[in-house]
Amino acid sequence: MKCSSVIVIFLFLSHPSYSKSTSSIDDILAASRGSNQTQPIPRASDEVFLRRIYLDVTGRIPAFEEARIFLESNDPDKRSQLIDELLYSEGYVNHFFHFWADILRIHSRQGGGKSVTPYYVQFVRDSLRENTPYDEFVYTLVTAQGEASVNGAIGYTYRDKGMPLDHLANTMRIFTGTRLVCAQCHNHPFDKWTQMDFYQMAAFTYGMDVNNRSFRTKFTEAQRSIAKLNMNPQEKSALQGAFRDVMRGIPTSSRAVSYDSGKLPKLPHDYKYDDGDPRQKIHPTSLFGEDYQLQNPAQGLLAFADWLCSPDNPRFTTVVVNRLWKKVMGRGLIEPVDEIVDLTEASHPELLAALERLMVEGNYDMKVFLKMIFNSKVYQREACRQEIAPEEKYHFPGPLLRRMSAEQIWDSVVTLINPSPETGDWKKYQEIEIELAHGRAIRDTIGSFEAEGVLGLAKAVASLRAYLGNRKSELTKQLNAARKARDNQKVAELSAEFKHLQTRQRQTIHHLIYQPELRVGKTDELMLSFPNGDSEAVLMTDIISSKGRINVALLRKLQTRKEAEILEQGFKEEGIDDRAEKRNYLASTKIIRAAHLGSPAPIGHFLRAFGQSDRILIENAVTGPAVPQKLEMMNGTTFGELATGNSVFARKLKKQNSIEDKIDFIFLSLLSRYPSVREQKWIVALKQDRGENAVEDLIFALLNSTEFLFVK
Repeated sequence: MKCSSVIVIFLFLSHPSYSKSTSSIDDILAASRGSNQTQPIPRASDEVFLRRIYLDVTGRIPAFEEARIFLESNDPDKRSQLIDELLYSEGYVNHFFHFWADILRIHSRQGGGKSVTPYYVQFVRDSLRENTPYDEFVYTLVTAQGEASVNGAIGYTYRDKGMPLDHLANTMRIFTGTRLVCAQCHNHPFDKWTQMDFYQMAAFTYGMDVNNRSFRTKFTEAQRSIAKLNMNPQEKSALQGAFRDVMRGIPTSSRAVSYDSGKLPKLPHDYKYDDGDPRQKIHPTSLFGEDYQLQNPAQGLLAFADWLCSPDNPRFTTVVVNRLWKKVMGRGLIEPVDEIVDLTEASHPELLAALERLMVEGNYDMKVFLKMIFNSKVYQREACRQEIAPEEKYHFPGPLLRRMSAEQIWDSVVTLINPSPETGDWKKYQEIEIELAHGRAIRDTIGSFEAEGVLGLAKAVASLRAYLGNRKSELTKQLNAARKARDNQKVAELSAEFKHLQTRQRQTIHHLIYQPELRVGKTDELMLSFPNGDSEAVLMTDIISSKGRINVALLRKLQTRKEAEILEQGFKEEGIDDRAEKRNYLASTKIIRAAHLGSPAPIGHFLRAFGQSDRILIENAVTGPAVPQKLEMMNGTTFGELATGNSVFARKLKKQNSIEDKIDFIFLSLLSRYPSVREQKWIVALKQDRGENAVEDLIFALLNSTEFLFVK
């Protein structure tokens, strides 16, 4: 365990209200069960707890060694220690990314595509990894401005680009559990909100604009100064062209968000209520909690974020604790979690109030909050297998039995195939890291220039343009002459030089202007991280080519060298010497967790067959069974990977000597428990009839069993 994790665990345990808070959860539920004559379910066994906590925190089953070490430990605090370890693992980041991606509708092919989504995904993942407080996380999402390569959180607003009213409705539903979408067109038929209420709320965020190229607008002053220069029109035109070339060399996605406080919504042309007039401009007023009627429109967005994320907001804290409680226990204290009205009553009001208080007192630290639930007695009981109707009150004698999500099933299979299941497509992430760092470096350096400095760069480029322009004129004359003379070789040579001149200008700008400025600004060095924990410094001026793009050849050379070191370490740990086995090992590392694939996976993928959200609607995943799932389980290639030499599961199974050892290994790997004596005897007897096929039959049967597919 890393030193930082030890410090975090110590802070958890030394938190003055930690034990008391965990006890209060159980005390409140015990009192409720007593008054309703409901008996608690017995405490779950170590085997059941082990599998459940891995699935609930990391989204996958434990690997064979992880299960064996925990079950063989006699440490009385091993459950609490495991909770701490998993909450600060990369598995937590991978699993809870999907929790928030479903809520926020993170979609790789919508909302800016490659120019926005990778940075947005990285923002969410970094927030989970760094344990950003929930209120800070939400505040950043709703107020984020700039370009995605600088501030990935703009992806939240960009997801609803061109739909400011829908964006407000989604924000209110996600973070306050208030469904306003009906009030966008008319007074709400089932709640108290009016159409005027909706437009007054939308006025806070209506000015968010997704078309502004924010960084380049910083140079309008320099551009205007060119127009004022005392020079002939031809020279001025050349300088303006050079200025545009300077700006073109600055990395920018042109996918940016900014806030225009003067942009306010207007009531529809057919507005029919007597509290306003058609096409009337509406100013912001909050729905509930503190009354925000702004005197200064420029503060609209920040005032909205302050109101939204305040502990005094009567629904902000309620919604997040209810979401997390349902995530862990299988049922919310309020159902649905995002449809709260004035008449809404929690199934356990005292518990909900206590959880809200704990969240606020813990400064919206989601890991501390989850830790308290995971350590509670109610969570560590056996699962309730009773089917609870939506209108029926659940007294929480234990967590509800739940079917695995699509991501949990996929990631559990990945754990059986990939020897390092938490390692993603690290090469892709390094490219994103380089692009992010390059963009920041250019902005930090060039962005610090005064208008005169930018003008000086433009003048230098104008001289270069003039030189290249003269050479192009000369080449044009020579080309015409060569064509007349039908000198094909000369034409080819001159054409190649002419084409080279087309790119030389951009290369020269980058080499002579940006690279020196990177060195002056001391932003040239970048540390690249690798899956084995190593890091290596590279120079931005080396890793970025003269064209201003990633030097792919250099990066691949570096990555190939490091990958060889990582693989060699893996071969050593696994005892692999055979060349074919090494190829299989490498192939197994290419099958990665759902969090590192497209968001969501394409239609037809295993994940979609098992109900992964399409990320079009909020929390649109499906966990029920379907015919395509059965076909995938019986005939699909995903589970077939387990029986091949590519999987870590298959390699370790081969090392088991006796049939009894193989049976133990299969059960512990797939179900996180050892087989019962009866199961062991039955399978040994089956082998006498089926031979070696009995082992394959067992694997197939367990993978298709409810015990594998459910979170007990």
